[in-house]
Amino acid sequence: MYQINREASKPGYCVLSRPQGLKGFGKGLNGCLTILLLFLLIPVLAGFTFWGYLELKQADYIGLLIPVSLTLLLFAVRWLIIWPKIPARLVLDSSTRQIHILDHHDDVVADCPAMSYNEINSIVVHEELNLSEEHHSKRYKIVLQKNDTSSWLLLDAFTGRAKAEQALYDLLELMQWSPNLTNAPDEAQAQRQSSETDIADSSYTLGHWHLPKSLISSENFNFERLDELSKITWQTKHPPGRKTALSITSLALNLLAIGLSSYSLMFKLFAVIPLGIALLIFKSLRHWHSRQEIRIYRDRIELSSKTVGELITLRIDELKCLAFDLSDQSLQLRFVKHQDFEYMSQLKTRGNQITFEEALEAMKIIFKSTQVYVAYMNASDILRLEALIQTEVHYRTNHHLT
Repeated sequence: MYQINREASKPGYCVLSRPQGLKGFGKGLNGCLTILLLFLLIPVLAGFTFWGYLELKQADYIGLLIPVSLTLLLFAVRWLIIWPKIPARLVLDSSTRQIHILDHHDDVVADCPAMSYNEINSIVVHEELNLSEEHHSKRYKIVLQKNDTSSWLLLDAFTGRAKAEQALYDLLELMQWSPNLTNAPDEAQAQRQSSETDIADSSYTLGHWHLPKSLISSENFNFERLDELSKITWQTKHPPGRKTALSITSLALNLLAIGLSSYSLMFKLFAVIPLGIALLIFKSLRHWHSRQEIRIYRDRIELSSKTVGELITLRIDELKCLAFDLSDQSLQLRFVKHQDFEYMSQLKTRGNQITFEEALEAMKIIFKSTQVYVAYMNASDILRLEALIQTEVHYRTNHHLT
């Protein structure tokens, strides 16, 4: 996930950086696919051409579609693998008692969103058990747990607890955070208590996030405040080149199905598989520019789910807060209900004394919670959206979603 940037860090100012580029399995897979395209493309195409020659010689022109489809799939598969869109750096500054999130390595700290140290519940070593038929193994991670039940994965891939605990000690020493200081007032908290919230201000502070004006003026979301409701809309984001790759894949699978249908009955039956996958891809492409929408009323929130046309309704009096999760796989923004918040808070006060059943129940709560569809958004966009929701809920109901 992240590594402590020793060159940029000093006592009271800790910089956690993601390695630029891919590493481990991801880097190996990415490299293999690139090598396959660059160095093996010619012999592969030569083989397909020879196959095509044999098909033409036998006057089986439909069967020629098989090598054509496989060639197209070879081009498309490289661009279908999408890596998680995770912030490039986290800057933990004890002088301001804030954690800054930088989406890119060259971002300026002052222009990025920041979270108060007061929102940190704990920073702990988390043990993860990997089970397999041959052996069991344990891995350890450094996880920051927030007061709103969300968690951030900071450091991971430790094979021994001693190494993980040493890394935790180094991290705490640099960021100068202690559980005994979490309730101390800070500048951000004082600003929340003494100023009114206004989106037009040079900066914006609500709940536990401080957002600079450049982020608040983002044009990625459309906002309307009507008589009966407030409406936030945006277009679903997708990775660059993904639509083209999916279109080529759908075409290739259709050609493969047609080519297989020219052979025996067994091949005709197998042709149903690529045809079915192509149909699913085609349906997803039809809703490629699907619009996501959140409507905030005086008593409820309505939001679109990932599935187009499906609407989820939440009662505002049942909601406690919004939780922003940061892991090595994705970023999530989810609504937390009062009862779920109380259960998760009780577990966190007990530290490592929870049972396996309780940990499993906590995972179910997170998995079943209502999430805002923020696929491929960066952290700044997600926090901008969270701020909009918080602002409008407070405007409509005078209720704070912390």
